[in-house]
Amino acid sequence: MTAKEPIKDLEFLRQRAENLLPKSRREIGNMPAEDIENLLNDLEVHQIELKLQNEELLQAYQELADARDCYADLYEFAPIGYLLLDDEMNIVDSNLAAADMLGLERKKLIGSQFTHYVAYDAQDAFYHYRQKVFASAEKQICELELRRHNGTPLVFRLDSVCYPSDSTSPIGSEESQSRLCRTALIDLTQEKDAQHLRQKTEQLQHEIDRTKQEQELAHYDRVSMMAEMATSLAHELNQPLTAITQFCDAALTLLKKESPSSAELTAVVNDTYNEAQRAGEIIRRLRAFLKKDEAGRFVVNIIPLIEETVHFIDFEARADSVDVNIQVPKKNHPLLVKIERIQIQQVLLNLMRNALHALEGSSNGKLSISVNAEDDKNVRVNIHDTGPGLDPDIVDHLFEPFRTTKLNGMGMGLTISRSIVESHGGRLWADTAGPGTSFVFTLPWVTE
Repeated sequence: MTAKEPIKDLEFLRQRAENLLPKSRREIGNMPAEDIENLLNDLEVHQIELKLQNEELLQAYQELADARDCYADLYEFAPIGYLLLDDEMNIVDSNLAAADMLGLERKKLIGSQFTHYVAYDAQDAFYHYRQKVFASAEKQICELELRRHNGTPLVFRLDSVCYPSDSTSPIGSEESQSRLCRTALIDLTQEKDAQHLRQKTEQLQHEIDRTKQEQELAHYDRVSMMAEMATSLAHELNQPLTAITQFCDAALTLLKKESPSSAELTAVVNDTYNEAQRAGEIIRRLRAFLKKDEAGRFVVNIIPLIEETVHFIDFEARADSVDVNIQVPKKNHPLLVKIERIQIQQVLLNLMRNALHALEGSSNGKLSISVNAEDDKNVRVNIHDTGPGLDPDIVDHLFEPFRTTKLNGMGMGLTISRSIVESHGGRLWADTAGPGTSFVFTLPWVTE
């Protein structure tokens, strides 16, 4: 409606008044002159009043038209989509925002089924929601995943209120057969994406903090193990140092001769060099084991790693008369795993030293470390001792923190070891079927 429409209405009223005028004129002709004069005066006053009222009416109509145009713009270009739905979920009307949200031109959107834009997994929830909407005059709210015309998923909040097309009939009455639903679409996609990103960031930070704590604890555990092994390490290092001293004495003795044999001197120097290399290798292994974890995982052959780790327990095993045996596949084929080398070496050393602890006081104890390809997916390492076996009371609590049978143990070795193995995608468990005890762990096999 525009501002000119009320003028047409006034012209129609004027025409009706002129049609009634002849009858009024016949009545006026029979009136006295004084009454006619008073009547004309009253008519002039009424004419002025009508003119003023007409001007006010025209102004009100103009303001109403401007307000309607303003609200129409607000409706069309609001950031919220507005839909008018019938009880069959046909879209009766839509603003431009709703058409843009659903990815269609408005003329194509109107007349289509709103359920076509509801995601498959949300159809049941939407069905119950529309039942609630058409059963009540109260506003109903829900969150749903909708699909744009091109299939892009979006998350919306729906605010809906139902009213009968016959406004005199209450909702739910038999008279209100045809019902309409006003629905506002509020796009929550960016908000949900930001919330999901925030949760992922918090989860990632938690994982980083947890990993850092586990690495610090694992490093402390390695230092503690080396402290416990200080005597054996000192003895192992003392052997090549003593030999170097003896070889140097022999060299000095040879040099004091008038004609020292060059062949003998060469042999002594070579022996001295070999013992120095041996001492250097002991120190290298110790430094590598004690340093902080290296970032990243690398593909390595686990067999040489096991053989190197056994060197750490050689002295303790000999001191307790324990026979250490490494069993590898007959075929000289590498078993490749992608690992943080120091961490897996820590697991191996922890389990080997636990086995030695179980064999303390036993005669002719045996410690076997076997490794093989369990299947096409995993490498299996089994560390078995011939000790008395585990106390049944602690079997179910082996991997709980602060559980230990050692006098000065922290009770964190097995907990840390399982955490390390599981972080590599493997498993660690105890096999108590006997005789003795086996600790077994698996790691994903990297096939060539």
